Amino acid sequence: MCSFDALGGGSLGSGAGARKGSLLLRRHQTNERNATLRIVALALLCAVVLIALPASAGDRVMKGKAVYYSNQLRGQHMACGPRYQPDKMVAANRTLPCGTKLKVKSTTTGKIVYVTVQDRGPYGAKNTILDLSRRAARRLGFLSAGSAHVKAIVRN
Repeated sequence: MCSFDALGGGSLGSGAGARKGSLLLRRHQTNERNATLRIVALALLCAVVLIALPASAGDRVMKGKAVYYSNQLRGQHMACGPRYQPDKMVAANRTLPCGTKLKVKSTTTGKIVYVTVQDRGPYGAKNTILDLSRRAARRLGFLSAGSAHVKAIVRN
């Protein structure tokens, strides 16, 4: 004899009452399974969102000094493949993946440019975080100074 008081079935023996209890038990097991599947699906969805957010939210911020490429590098291959062209909005960074989009703001002038990481470097001083193309340096207003303090935000 089984007891299904928790399911509202009362005490059951054999016959029609047992079949009703069996159906209630199966329904209860199905509901538990569906609830478990919903929880697993929600957990997976949360994991996907958390993985995707840092790349798209632009949460990574770097502060330091930026310099610009020498004109002597015109036409040279960059680490990510294309040749350096001073009139393109590109940058080099030691750690960011090729193709990463950056919003770069000069803390001195307040001017902002958007560049794409296409190369590795700079390999000079540790506080130098970016090598920028001449065009980007001109737009930020530090072409004559040679360097500027910047804040770079990952935009991907």
